[in-house]
Amino acid sequence: MQSFSVRPTPQNKIAPILCFSAAGAGACITFAYLTAEKYRGILGILAIALITAAVFVYVKFLSSSYIYEVSADNPDDPLLIVTRRTGKRLTTLCRVAMADITAVSYERRGEKHKTPYGTKKYVYCPTLCPPARIRLSEKNKYETAEILIEGTEELAAYLTSAAKSARQARGGNYYGDE
Repeated sequence: MQSFSVRPTPQNKIAPILCFSAAGAGACITFAYLTAEKYRGILGILAIALITAAVFVYVKFLSSSYIYEVSADNPDDPLLIVTRRTGKRLTTLCRVAMADITAVSYERRGEKHKTPYGTKKYVYCPTLCPPARIRLSEKNKYETAEILIEGTEELAAYLTSAAKSARQARGGNYYGDE
């Protein structure tokens, strides 16, 4: 298996509108907070909530890009590494052994999926409402989790085959392989 890296391009159409709307509404409510005599506490809390939401949307969806990498430094145990780039800073968000991935599914927008109780869910999509995403079910000795990344059907097929070959190389998944 060879290493490869994917950098999905965000297709955000909703995120800039949401970010600027929340920031604008927060600014207007802040002005109302400064001039009003009644309901100052409620206006202040609402202004802070809207400005915080605008900053969150900007940081998560507009100023960040994600890198999905399958690293084959150790051919017996390849890793899926999810990295977020914000400006010049690279932050590794997720490092999962491919042998621990029990299922890979490709989902289009609108398809319903319920995360099982007790399963942690990590979303690493650069688009606010992606048209399609890949759901990776992962189980290791510490937790059971679902990892959502944005990608194509080809990427899902590659991850499925890489996870299957990594489990076979390991001799089966130690933590609940079917």
